[in-house]
Amino acid sequence: MPGTEGAIYYYYESPDNAVNDWLVHTHRDRIDSPPDFFTAGGMAALAVVQALETEALETEALIAAMEGMSRETPKGTMTFRREDHQALRSMSHFKIRVDDGVDWAIPELVREITADEVGIALGHT
Repeated sequence: MPGTEGAIYYYYESPDNAVNDWLVHTHRDRIDSPPDFFTAGGMAALAVVQALETEALETEALIAAMEGMSRETPKGTMTFRREDHQALRSMSHFKIRVDDGVDWAIPELVREITADEVGIALGHT
């Protein structure tokens, strides 16, 4: 419904960063469609690669390597909170726009909601 507003995890046209640009370009080249939020979310696994590059191979060493780590993702910067290992990322405030040339309603970015604004409560580790 045009004009509907809400928050969304990821829409390929919203983030303006090099990682998302690469993902959208590569996904279209290989699959002939834009990436969805599952694809973008899967790239968070690159944080494990970053941790392994520190040569942390045991469980406790990997945990220590990832505590406080920040990693660029298609959505922007993701940071693992030290206190509870929660992955913190921004969300997107959107407003639905309809374009007759597109087969779906477009969640047009209104603004980025930062991880600090989302306010994920501190959990238990």
